[in-house]
This record gives sequence, C-alpha cells and structure tokens, in this order.
Amino acid sequence: MDDSQLLVIGSMEFYMQCIFSFDSILHFFVEHHSSTQLEPERDLWKLFIINIKSRFIFDALTIIPFFELFEGLMELKYRKLLYLIRLLRLYRGF
Repeated sequence: MDDSQLLVIGSMEFYMQCIFSFDSILHFFVEHHSSTQLEPERDLWKLFIINIKSRFIFDALTIIPFFELFEGLMELKYRKLLYLIRLLRLYRGF
C-alpha cells in the first residue's frame, strides 16, 4: 500500500471520528420522549443519565481512535478489521 492510499485511509478515519464524536455529544442535548410521560425530558442531568444507561457504551466504542492506538503494532490489513467495531453504529438505523 503506497503513501497516497494511507493518506486517504487516515483522512477517512479523521472524518469518521469527527462525525461520530459530534453525534455522540449531540445526543446529550436532545430531549428524550418517554412512552410513560406526556412531557419530553429536557433536564440536562436526566438526559445525561438516560444516555449513559442506554447507548453511551456503543458510542464510546465507536469514538476510540483504534488506528492511532494500534499504529505500528499491527499490519494495515489487520487494522482494517477494527472498522468492524464502527458497525456497532448501524444498530440504530434498523
């Protein structure tokens, strides 16, 4: 793999990190609608607790910069397998 391909992979990784991070942070500020309450939850502390209990672990796993952590420890073809962890984000789409 030449330097231009590594540059493309690195820039894709950076953009994915930015998008996932922004999405994860945004969910701490979006009101929560419960089926048991008429009014949506808008209290930031309660939203924080709701997010920690529900989806935060999946978001945290997808934000970890695996390329930087395992740089030099694994061959590139094996590091690409770490993108499978990013697929955890697809659970929300279905």
